[in-house]
Amino acid sequence: MDDLKTNFNNVKLTKDSQPENRIATEKTYLVVTFADKEKLKEAAGKLENGNFAVSFDKGKKLWFAHPGANLTRLEQWLPKTDGFSIEREADPVTEFTDTLKAHGFLIDGQAVMDGRWQRVRTLEDKRGEKSGRYRGFLDGVPAGSYQDYRNDVESKKWRATGIKVNKEGLSPPSPFFS
Repeated sequence: MDDLKTNFNNVKLTKDSQPENRIATEKTYLVVTFADKEKLKEAAGKLENGNFAVSFDKGKKLWFAHPGANLTRLEQWLPKTDGFSIEREADPVTEFTDTLKAHGFLIDGQAVMDGRWQRVRTLEDKRGEKSGRYRGFLDGVPAGSYQDYRNDVESKKWRATGIKVNKEGLSPPSPFFS
């Protein structure tokens, strides 16, 4: 996985060091809504070799600028990194555990990632009740699913991102890094 923090800010200035000449030195991820994708492609144009300056990464479901792309044209889609930091390769067990806890599951220690359903208490459970269930997998891309029988009609899917976001000072919450 690419180091997203580096790729957000890894640009070089051309010889005249004008901000309008910022050129990507490696793959640079962008924050693009579906409605803006055509504007992005038009603004980015093509590289010197004739290839498009931007592409969509299907695995990460993110748009990115290729090395050599003029990032000044893409300024409105560059991620704003003020107020939060990104750490690469968060432990998937910890990431899944944090997701479960954020959804009201009461987990002692770390989530069990053996592929079998685990029954657990939720914040709304009374004594002796276990209305939550989850299962996690560590093979291939770490993934899992979870369900609170009180609130969910069906299981919700989870997939490890490998990214841990520190949201200190981030306002308002970003839908791209939640």
